[in-house]
Amino acid sequence: MKSIHRTKRVSVVHVNYFLFIAFILLAIICCNQTNNESDEIAFEVLKSDNGKTFTANLNDEFNVALEECVGCADVWTIAKQDSSKIRLEDKSSRDRSCSNCVGGNLTRVFRFKCIALGQSDLELNYFDDTVKITVKIQ
Repeated sequence: MKSIHRTKRVSVVHVNYFLFIAFILLAIICCNQTNNESDEIAFEVLKSDNGKTFTANLNDEFNVALEECVGCADVWTIAKQDSSKIRLEDKSSRDRSCSNCVGGNLTRVFRFKCIALGQSDLELNYFDDTVKITVKIQ
């Protein structure tokens, strides 16, 4: 009779151990899961890319990341865009030089999505600075 109880106890311990490990793995997978569709970008355009042509596929997303002054009289704005070819998906910022301060710098990030085949010129302005690129969507 003792061996039956011992076998049942060992089985319960193994099942509990298995469930614990499965729970931990599930938690890791869920917490680290990313939305590949929105997080992956085909390329990122910087100020040094002014005048360049980029090639992208339909439904690709790309960033335009440009440094600007926090609290200045101007911000990066889209001056020219063929919205039938590329669509602004998001506008955000990153890399702020300081927190809880007045002023500083940050990187303004424009996320675009290629929505139709063809070519689109994109121009962004900030004070006297201009960044112009061409995106060929294939």
